[in-house]
Amino acid sequence: MALTPAIVAITPADTWCLVAANVVNGVIWIYNLGTSYKQTFVLTGAAAPVGDTTAINFINCFAEIDSDEPIDVYVKAVTVAGSVRVDL
Repeated sequence: MALTPAIVAITPADTWCLVAANVVNGVIWIYNLGTSYKQTFVLTGAAAPVGDTTAINFINCFAEIDSDEPIDVYVKAVTVAGSVRVDL
């Protein structure tokens, strides 16, 4: 059963923000186009990311979540704060 979409503020800029926890599928949409965004994930329960080593740029204004194991998804607004819509 899908949950109601949530708008998540990505603030402050250049900081990883948790947008979805313990998930295996869903979609994250760019909601505020005033900046560029990166996304990454860790296995649920692992430490939050600190660098951009595993970061991926959003393509076509969305990022799809599709994992065999539960993950925590993080998003970073690169230059200024922004927001994303999370559909789980």
